[in-house]
Amino acid sequence: MSKTYTLNKGYSVKKNGRTAPKISKAKFLELVTDFNRTYSKKYDCVDFEEKKSKSVYYIMCILQYVLRKEADKQFVSDFKGIKFDWENRDIVGDVHIINGIPCYHLYAGGDWECALHFFFYYDGKRFRVYVPKNGNNWRPDIKCVIGDNDDDDEYCTKVLRKRGELKDDAKIVNATNYITRDDRLMTDEFA
Repeated sequence: MSKTYTLNKGYSVKKNGRTAPKISKAKFLELVTDFNRTYSKKYDCVDFEEKKSKSVYYIMCILQYVLRKEADKQFVSDFKGIKFDWENRDIVGDVHIINGIPCYHLYAGGDWECALHFFFYYDGKRFRVYVPKNGNNWRPDIKCVIGDNDDDDEYCTKVLRKRGELKDDAKIVNATNYITRDDRLMTDEFA
């Protein structure tokens, strides 16, 4: 089996009143610098260097810290209780401008699991995280990324059969090798 599949698509998702101002990339990066400087010192979780002030490295370290310590209720809420690992974390591209809203498309996950993708954006008052359901690699039924559960292969097979993408006699084995993200679906859901 060489085909890859997007597991989550077609969900009807409420926007939940999410708002964000349309600001310039330069303003967004200025706000990111302030966020990194403030939170690095507040939580004493990373050594802040001015020359790397816009670095996504700081954002990821700060988010990992606040989730582990439950130090920021809004970020904890934004991640919806989804279980994933921070072993591998990075950015997809540079600052994205989606319908005028600047954001970072970030991801994190362990070697054994599909990465969780999320958007880091400014809502006009503070930075927030949005974890899309459509196009992402997590199981809404148990709030966990693909690869963390013994029944993931069975779950993926069932979902793909239901959508008609997998024939009745086919089965997904090692789901993390065949389930992939869909950036367009995630972006469409974000803004």
